[in-house]
Amino acid sequence: MGLVDLGPLVSLTGLSVDVLGPGLALLSSYVLALPFAMLPSAAAKNAFSVATSGLIFMALFNVHGLVQLLTLSGACYFVSIRFRSSSRMPIFVLVLSMAVLGMNHLNAQFFQDELSPRFDQTVPMMVAVQKMATCAWSIHDGTKSDKKLSKTQQSLKISTVPSILQYLGFIFFYPAFILGPSFHFNTYNDFVNNSGQFSLAAGSAVLPGRWVYFSKTVTIGLVCVVIHMFASPILMYDFGLTDAFLGYSFIERCAYLLASALVQQCQFFSAWKLAEGACILCGFGFNGLDAKNAGAYKWDRCENVRIWEIELAENPRMFLSAWNVQTALWLRSAVYLRLAPESLPDQTLEETREAKANASFATHATFLVSAFWHGFYPGFYLTFITLSFLVSANRISRKWIRPLFHNPESKLHSFLSVYHVVGWAVTCIGMNYATVGMQMKRFNSAMILWGRIYFSVHVALVALILLDIVLGALGRSKKVVGTDKTAGKTTKTE
Repeated sequence: MGLVDLGPLVSLTGLSVDVLGPGLALLSSYVLALPFAMLPSAAAKNAFSVATSGLIFMALFNVHGLVQLLTLSGACYFVSIRFRSSSRMPIFVLVLSMAVLGMNHLNAQFFQDELSPRFDQTVPMMVAVQKMATCAWSIHDGTKSDKKLSKTQQSLKISTVPSILQYLGFIFFYPAFILGPSFHFNTYNDFVNNSGQFSLAAGSAVLPGRWVYFSKTVTIGLVCVVIHMFASPILMYDFGLTDAFLGYSFIERCAYLLASALVQQCQFFSAWKLAEGACILCGFGFNGLDAKNAGAYKWDRCENVRIWEIELAENPRMFLSAWNVQTALWLRSAVYLRLAPESLPDQTLEETREAKANASFATHATFLVSAFWHGFYPGFYLTFITLSFLVSANRISRKWIRPLFHNPESKLHSFLSVYHVVGWAVTCIGMNYATVGMQMKRFNSAMILWGRIYFSVHVALVALILLDIVLGALGRSKKVVGTDKTAGKTTKTE
């Protein structure tokens, strides 16, 4: 329970703590934008973020949680600086921060009342863990030569050791502290020092497009709030567990779950868009000149969701790249690319092949880390395991099916537009099917609900994987036969 009792506001407005908590946090971020912009130095801005975010945390959650987060931040800072040359340091920081986050997830899952708010101290801690992990990798990369780093890692590496105040200012940056998004230390440091790309925006609140983009972003967020508030009581996943749901046909059940998923998405859309609005308002959303529009500026640095790209995605990878964007980038930079690194100029052919061979393992490992980061409800793991197989199925589809339509010489090339439409429909169904586990949380509930639509997507995934195995085996056998025939001809010639 936080220092501020939200009970009277809950009674007055009729809104739940899960709505009021984030709402008040975002409102405070909007209010703090003006005094933050007036601060004279980077040190003052760092201290301001630590102080205001600490107060907001105590108001919404508790003092113990703040002490825990400060202690974890200090420990990760010490390890990152003291052992910056060690390749194991970033892994240790990730494991340590995830372990503390995991203890908080377990506490919320097993030692709090089932009806307790889902909006608790684990939410800002999840964002902090992302920052600690990426900062640890950037500090370690700062000890390497550019030849050993990809272009992205070169741009993000931290060559100069930051002070503890800079580090805490980065972790506790007030507009992104509670709900995110995550970002890299170099970006934040440039912002508070009005350097780098932010030198164009120094002290300026009149750059073209800022207020237009801010207004559009906040409007989208508020529209999503309204949609979720009015539609969620009508379209609920829990209804799928009732006997009344069994009276629907298979198509009706699928349609109901699809509509429920779209409504639940609005809850995330609203939080991410309103949080993005806070970052735009303080100036952190500035993203340089717009190459497509001469003289215009971009304000999408903190964009965490691209709604139209999600709703029109033609494959799982397109969907995931537009959903919780900054978290996806964190998982890619801190987990996936560390297991399956990008090609480097001086890399040997064997190292390149090894990285490619690790791609499948890296995908599954990344989804497991993401599931752990979200918590320990069995449904989370069901969702992320299903998502990992959806991504693998997409690779199989691109390998065997896509060439049939994209090859100009193929007889099916004239149906390319149909292929894209079918890809969109399959992606929409598959991705929203996978989120059942995330929404239901409990293993039995997810299995019952999936069972009522006959585990249709899981069956299709297994069928596609088996098809890949069969076609792969047939392809290898043909190569062997062709090789034998060639060898026979050579022998006769001799």
